[in-house]
Amino acid sequence: MSTLYVVDPRARVKREGATLLVQVGGKTKLRARLDELARCVLAGQSWISRPALEGLLARGIDTVLLDRGGGYVGRVAGPEGAHVELRLAQAAAVGDSAVCLRLARAMVVAKIRNCRRVIGRTKRAKEVPGVAALLAELNAARVAAQAAETLESLRGWEGQAAALYFKALRRLFPVDLGFKRRRRRPPPDPVNALLSLGYTLVGAELAGAVRAVGLDAHLGFLHRPLRGRESLALDLLEVFRPEAVDRLTLVLLRGRHLQSKDFEPAEEAGGLRLRQESFRDYLEAYEAHMSRSALRGPQRNKRSLSLREYLHIQARELRRAIESGERFRAYLTH
Repeated sequence: MSTLYVVDPRARVKREGATLLVQVGGKTKLRARLDELARCVLAGQSWISRPALEGLLARGIDTVLLDRGGGYVGRVAGPEGAHVELRLAQAAAVGDSAVCLRLARAMVVAKIRNCRRVIGRTKRAKEVPGVAALLAELNAARVAAQAAETLESLRGWEGQAAALYFKALRRLFPVDLGFKRRRRRPPPDPVNALLSLGYTLVGAELAGAVRAVGLDAHLGFLHRPLRGRESLALDLLEVFRPEAVDRLTLVLLRGRHLQSKDFEPAEEAGGLRLRQESFRDYLEAYEAHMSRSALRGPQRNKRSLSLREYLHIQARELRRAIESGERFRAYLTH
């Protein structure tokens, strides 16, 4: 199953039977069979017809809307599944401080471990001054998070670990990119722009994955439920940020596959976004990264699985943990 990305502002997505047509200036540039699609992503001013949208909805295919800079606008999805008992169990788990802490703690500990692995596996990272010490501090934060007895304490250790992690990441990117710290609104440099874009894409996939197994994407354990926020998707995003987005960003910018010239000013003053052609290049790299064989996490399989498949495995694993009350096995980068 594949993802249809439409980023050209002139593009029009129409439907012809069971096939979507992507047209520019009245000429068909791409054909995509509906039964071969997992999701559709529209960026900027690209347009989709009602018949095309109905074809996607009828097959349970989410349509994700992004702004021109790759920021999340919203999604168009079909009716939620009739998983009333599961939703009630999820709500009860969110309301139970002990269960909530147990699930959130597993996510935070896995996130910190995955952060250390991404840094540690980056070529020559340990030769960079200060990185080895930051890795040791990250490990100490992981141990402290594992022992956290309240959600507030856990969130505190997660925040401290994130600060240490980005301090280490800053040392690994080329200095001329101007990356000093994590900033989202607006992203002022190429590193922040790619991180924000990647987190948006993976977060949208995770929201679809948790919905597919019957969970409510808005009821989170680590992230407090807030109106309009898909807190559960953000919970799982913490586990996958390092491997799914940060590693890809390191590869693209350290290897100069994308450079400062590939970015342009965004609508928000002081912000940057990818130029249209470079946006396409990024999406191609993102698809290759998410589709490649991922090193196995705690779920042992006879065949190698892609990172995208692990997103769905993790959603199913979380459902199992909620329904059974057993330990949640968060994804671990190896």
